[in-house]
Amino acid sequence: MGFKCSVCGKEHDALPRDMAHHRPGGYFEVPPDERNKRIWFDAGVNPDLCVIDGSKFYLRGVLAVPIQGEADEFRWGTWAQVEEENLRRYYELWNEADVSNEPSFRGYLSGGVRDFADSDGLEVIVELQSNNQRPRLTVVLETHPLAIAQHNGVTLEDVHAFVLPTPA
Repeated sequence: MGFKCSVCGKEHDALPRDMAHHRPGGYFEVPPDERNKRIWFDAGVNPDLCVIDGSKFYLRGVLAVPIQGEADEFRWGTWAQVEEENLRRYYELWNEADVSNEPSFRGYLSGGVRDFADSDGLEVIVELQSNNQRPRLTVVLETHPLAIAQHNGVTLEDVHAFVLPTPA
């Protein structure tokens, strides 16, 4: 099952297994003419970190759901708002080869996941990963459809719907 990429315009043989959110939801709450003054990104070391107004701290992680009947998963590169101390610790550990003993911490999805209603602001567990990999995000509220998808998996038809462009 192939698809035409909306970014490069080329046909690809298989469905993509990743979707990236390039900015946290809080970014879009700041007027465009104020963003350069109020928003910090570390484009040089780790563009997956964001601070707004010196008081809202975000990191981009991976929220994954298994694909039923396959050994693969679908992943959203999405953002979580976290406590300042946790963002600083993540930044400190970015180049560490092994963070397996580092405790997980809590955050809240920022911007949510388009295909799951009411996912913006969901509480997540943030688990740091070794070797400069993005943290894994797991939804805490077990009854939310996104948490159910993380536990039970999704179909290839679901994946196809995830990668379709948003209707205008």
